[in-house]
Amino acid sequence: MLTLLDSTSAADCLYCPDKKSLLEDDSDDDEDEDGNVQEDIGYMTTCYHLVCPRHIKKLKDQWKNNLMADGSVRCHVCDDVNRPTVLKLERTDYYNYIEEQNQIRKDPKLAKKIGSYTGPHTKTQALLNDLQEFRVWSEQNPDERPIKR
Repeated sequence: MLTLLDSTSAADCLYCPDKKSLLEDDSDDDEDEDGNVQEDIGYMTTCYHLVCPRHIKKLKDQWKNNLMADGSVRCHVCDDVNRPTVLKLERTDYYNYIEEQNQIRKDPKLAKKIGSYTGPHTKTQALLNDLQEFRVWSEQNPDERPIKR
């Protein structure tokens, strides 16, 4: 889901004013005090909204203020009613997923797993070639009945 959101330019934190993607690596905000890159990219709500690590407390505070009797909350963005839980998005998990997808794309046998189209099957190509030959023959022999198979 994170990859889909990123490909549609919708992988931004709900609260960040600059609306920069959570997946951009060129930010100093991704580093801790020692200069190490943080493992957490951010968090995804059950209705697929993203929040950066800096604003998770703000989201949880909003959930506390909007808690319903059954323990669910109404999303302040899309009005969906969900459980107030988030999925932690980790940098290594995301990069491992991207690497796995790249390996699958490179191997034609595995490409079917992600639905990438590799062109028509050889039997389909043979049928199309035969149909083209029949059409050409029929055009060259207009007095004859067309070939039908």
